[in-house]
Amino acid sequence: MFYFSKQIINVYKIVITKHISLYYRIENTNLELLRFWNTFQDTKKFKL
Repeated sequence: MFYFSKQIINVYKIVITKHISLYYRIENTNLELLRFWNTFQDTKKFKL
């Protein structure tokens, strides 16, 4: 399932497993992988 980040424009989230999410951005014809995130981590530490 794909999600659009409401906090950051043009950043999307895809759940890889229930423990890992991938944040990415599409610019022109490029796909930029921003962060693989372990969902057990504290969200206050999350930065793109």
